[in-house]
Amino acid sequence: LRRFGSLAGLAAADPRDIAAAVGPATARAVSAYLAESPPAAVVPEAHSARPDGESGVH
Repeated sequence: LRRFGSLAGLAAADPRDIAAAVGPATARAVSAYLAESPPAAVVPEAHSARPDGESGVH
């Protein structure tokens, strides 16, 4: 995630870039995970809920 910034960045990345970063087997696993994840799981960090209950967006 560091290289792509967030799950949203990872989801938008070119699969070849993901494979170059983590290897082909892990890239396939990431692709399968993202395909099964509900859209709410692919949310930029700034909009995710924080432990204090605030959304981080004002």
